[in-house]
Amino acid sequence: TPECFLFDKDGKLVYHGAIDDNPNDASAVNRKHLTEAINELKNGKEIAVKESRSVGCTIKRLK
Repeated sequence: TPECFLFDKDGKLVYHGAIDDNPNDASAVNRKHLTEAINELKNGKEIAVKESRSVGCTIKRLK
């Protein structure tokens, strides 16, 4: 269940979503959403993709 949250230095959420655009086949990834957002943040640029759909299910707490 890869769902990422990226915050800037002030604690503002700047990216939320999937690691990349192909959760099923790493060799077929076209865009690495999280990597791109980190690079844009580091370089002081506007985050191009602020949100993407992540695939998976919720993690349940055992009682």
